Amino acid sequence: MGLLLCGLPVFWNMAVMEQKWLEKRNALGTQEEYAGTIFLAICIFLLFIGWQNFYVENSLTRALAKVGKDYSMLIYVLHYAVLQALSRCFKGRRSLLAMGYQQYGMMFVFAVTVVMVAVYVNARACLKNHSRKL
Repeated sequence: MGLLLCGLPVFWNMAVMEQKWLEKRNALGTQEEYAGTIFLAICIFLLFIGWQNFYVENSLTRALAKVGKDYSMLIYVLHYAVLQALSRCFKGRRSLLAMGYQQYGMMFVFAVTVVMVAVYVNARACLKNHSRKL
């Protein structure tokens, strides 16, 4: 397990460095899989398969389970649009937020997509409840 936990930051940085290297050479294709992301996915998969008691119920894991159960389809559908919008917003900028996006863009995309989906689901529920009262 320790080796897999150490592999997470190694493969994450490998994927980021590979992306930057390919961008410099204008060789970054769309919808292609690269070694860093493949090794990162394998490492995460093996970590959760091998970690027998990784799930301890608490408020954080309940919230993550709810997000996965109820919102995963919407997150999957919307994440690409959010990725494109954020990439265009931060392209060529040198602010602290833009540099953070360049390094940790995947987490930004996920967080913004989850917030958008949560707002959508809550607004839809409120409208449904309001229309029933009328």
